[in-house]
Amino acid sequence: MKSSLEHFKELLLTVDPLLTYAEGGRAGDYTTWAESTADDSMSDNTSEDTVWTVYVDRYTKNSKDETARAIKRVLNENEIPFEYEHDYDSQTKYFHHIFKCYVEGYDDEELNEEE
Repeated sequence: MKSSLEHFKELLLTVDPLLTYAEGGRAGDYTTWAESTADDSMSDNTSEDTVWTVYVDRYTKNSKDETARAIKRVLNENEIPFEYEHDYDSQTKYFHHIFKCYVEGYDDEELNEEE
């Protein structure tokens, strides 16, 4: 069984096959992703669900970048809640698209317990 983060990564790879984990600074347009935190919701003093905060960053010199639009589309189609911001760096001339996503599921420890 795949973890929720593995599934999330697979969705992003359908949009950008050159996606990297937490690595940036390359030349040209690129997309990175990294999980930030995992929060558990509680019910009757029992952990119910884990929600991961995951950042997806798209760096591009194209103001109408199709990959950034495709990331929005795949998140919406898969009903993954997210917040969106964008910024422009006048020194590097890069547009920075920031997707703060909330990925429901379980973490790797829970996955190992099921095996």
